[in-house]
Amino acid sequence: MLAGNEAYATVVDISNVDRLRVDPKGVDARVMLIIAHTPLQYKHNHYGGRTVFPVLMMASYSNSPEDFDASLQDYKDFLGRIQLGGRMGFELQQAPPGPDASAAPAESGADAGDVAVEAPVEAGAPEASRGSDAGDAGATDAAPGDAAP
Repeated sequence: MLAGNEAYATVVDISNVDRLRVDPKGVDARVMLIIAHTPLQYKHNHYGGRTVFPVLMMASYSNSPEDFDASLQDYKDFLGRIQLGGRMGFELQQAPPGPDASAAPAESGADAGDVAVEAPVEAGAPEASRGSDAGDAGATDAAPGDAAP
């Protein structure tokens, strides 16, 4: 949960493919990525009517693998200070176990399998808390080309 909204998190190790061939455990950077729903909407007026799109927020933290854990709490504290629709806070909840993590990844290209990805951490929120109605706090009616009422 990020500011009371549904959010997904993952940690990814990034490696140079050439370095991996020499050192299979060679990791250049570790990244934590958060993608969260927000109570905001983008409303686009067009000739055929109006299309409403949900607004997602992305936040990331990157560091060397050796220093990643040392500053991770600072990143989590930062996420806890984000305010959306009048709500604040950040909480990770472990996702239910997925397929066997020890199974080899499916390869779909020359460099497939060169990036290690942990299972995502998921936090759920009831549908009503995501601000799907235009009258919700934080929702916006502004769109490029909107005329003033």
